[in-house]
Formats: sequence, structure tokens, C-alpha cells
Amino acid sequence: VSHEAENSKGTQYKKPLLVSLKEAGRMFGVSTRTIYRLIDEGELPGIIKVGRSSKISYQAVIRFIQDDSLTGGEA
Repeated sequence: VSHEAENSKGTQYKKPLLVSLKEAGRMFGVSTRTIYRLIDEGELPGIIKVGRSSKISYQAVIRFIQDDSLTGGEA
């Protein structure tokens, strides 16, 4: 699932609305198990079920990465 977005140069691209937990783990550089732990601890919002697949909001992942980089990785 994606929607159209535009970068700073005006180029159109598809921006995902949801990513799999595996994809989120790749974005963070951590395991899927760590993603589940972050969700359980309330650091990331809950899982969205799409059929039998578990997904998480792309925007939530980006916000978490930005917040984490601003705090230097401190919780």
C-alpha cells in the first residue's frame, strides 16, 4: 500500500503507508524480534494486520528513527 509523494526536487515517487515488521527491522538495523519488543514496550505503535501479514505504519517507523536520532538513542 502506497501513495504518491514528491521529493524536494519535484520528482514523484511512491511512499509506502505500511511496511512489514521485517522491513521495519531492516530500516532500524535490528531483528524482527526487536521490533516486536519495541511494540510491546510502547516505543512503536501496534501491529496492523493485513490478511495474515503483520504491518506497521511507515510514518511511525520514520518518526521513531527521527526521535531516536534526536535523543542519541536514549529512551
